[in-house]
Amino acid sequence: MGAVCGANGVDRSIPVGVLRVQSLAAGAAGARGRDCHKSRSQKMLRYWTAGESHGKGLVALVDGFPAGVEVQTEPIDAELRRRQGGYGRGGRQRIESDRVDILSGLWHGQSLGSPIALLVVNKDYKLERMEDLDRPRPGHGDLSGAMKYLGPIRAILERASARETAARVAAGALAKQLLAPLGIVPFGYVAEVGPIRYEARPGTLQQQRAIRDASDLYALNPDQDPEVKALVDRCQKEGDTLGGIVEVRVEGVPFGLGTHAQWDQKLDGRIAQAVMAVQAIKGVEIGLGSRPPGDVARGCTTRSATTPGRPTRPRWGSRGRRTTRAGWRPG
Repeated sequence: MGAVCGANGVDRSIPVGVLRVQSLAAGAAGARGRDCHKSRSQKMLRYWTAGESHGKGLVALVDGFPAGVEVQTEPIDAELRRRQGGYGRGGRQRIESDRVDILSGLWHGQSLGSPIALLVVNKDYKLERMEDLDRPRPGHGDLSGAMKYLGPIRAILERASARETAARVAAGALAKQLLAPLGIVPFGYVAEVGPIRYEARPGTLQQQRAIRDASDLYALNPDQDPEVKALVDRCQKEGDTLGGIVEVRVEGVPFGLGTHAQWDQKLDGRIAQAVMAVQAIKGVEIGLGSRPPGDVARGCTTRSATTPGRPTRPRWGSRGRRTTRAGWRPG
């Protein structure tokens, strides 16, 4: 545990790792923070993934996670279970029952400040018994990848598979445990499936989370689920697929993250790059996005917690809250 020193004493209720993040977010990092971040272009947290769709497992290596933060596996497993849910998922989700195994970076349930390795084992491990494909699949990276690396199609599709997102979910769930003590809470849900747009039920964050979890499609209006499920069933019978839109809202984002000074440090750009790197995502909107200013934007009208008294109005960006919409293509 760390300490916050004030004029009247010391508060030891906040982990030292969270204190460090709080200091960085406020732009008041001390000498220790400057030593760890010699370049402003460097990110505090960085992760890599490894593994193939039908290999032994998926690995995420998280670097820069501060020491002294309590880490639990159950919240990570819960996010992995959510990833496998939803209506109309493929047969692979009935085979796997993803759980995380933390291989390094913890001692007695707390982070050490060293890299944290996360492993998600593949039950459907059969890569060494699989043959290469006779021809590349349309709409995938098979052809361009095989030409670039002068290798088999199997090598491309195994790594390009969306199965890799299991490792990203594990890394993201780990990061959520760092953000939670700071009051930073992400919340995502399905907004549209094919031509059907969900009419979100109003409510607090806790109420909307309960609504989403009650939906077979992770949407904010379970009453519309039957219509969407019928559409999914019809497309499956026809051998077709559906695209859609998901929205992610982050509550409690502190003022001042990102900067206008350099293109690669702009927060919108970094968010867009991270979201666009998810398989099948083909578009990202932040705030009002491409909608006209007069349009009603769900989740974009905010009152910043860091600027009391500032009038609430729709914005092309946001202050205390950030909403990101991402559209995926049929795949």
